[in-house]
Amino acid sequence: MNLENKTFHFRDLNKKSFLFLIALSIGFSAEAIEVQNWDIVKKAPPSSSGSRSSRSSGSDIFSGGLILTMGQGQMGNDSTVLDRSMAFFSGSVFLGLNWGAIRLGPIYEYSYVGQLDDPASFSNQNIEGKGSMLGARLDYYDGKNSFGFIYRISDRYELGKANAAGDFDIYKSNAGYQVQYYRQIKKKIGFVIDYTIETFDDSLSDSVKWDRISIGLVLTNFKN
Repeated sequence: MNLENKTFHFRDLNKKSFLFLIALSIGFSAEAIEVQNWDIVKKAPPSSSGSRSSRSSGSDIFSGGLILTMGQGQMGNDSTVLDRSMAFFSGSVFLGLNWGAIRLGPIYEYSYVGQLDDPASFSNQNIEGKGSMLGARLDYYDGKNSFGFIYRISDRYELGKANAAGDFDIYKSNAGYQVQYYRQIKKKIGFVIDYTIETFDDSLSDSVKWDRISIGLVLTNFKN
């Protein structure tokens, strides 16, 4: 069996499909019915108001979350790795310190990337693989919507197919960028739209660029 001819079977995931999913997600969130909070809030006695306020403010200092996305984009260059369509499946965890509506902290992402185009069109070259990234995340949250920026400090991408020498090529990057928008749908759940762009240029004679647009779900401690 010739593994080099194995093609990632997600040809139906074209750009129009993802734009449709984005529009569908936005429409769903706009029409989502918020569940009212029926919890009874009891007033603390004057003598304990200080400790109650301290506990409440302490719980708002830290935040964290999980993001799951799927998307499509391009990867390659003009010479050794010609541009081709890729599918991206990613999971991220992040932590943050909150200052009012601002949240700042680290983020870690693990992703699987599949090649959509037939390897036969690229001399049986298949650059599907898996990657991991560590970065810094800054976002602004207004109570319903969040706008975020991620600086990808370190990214490592390992190809899933061995080269002619039997080795698995590794692409590395020291700088990449993401912008995100997410909106709360219900309690701690929201949807997210993500755009990422990066260049693998560490230890490569010909740098490899890639970008993607993704949509997915976010689970985090939204503040109301």
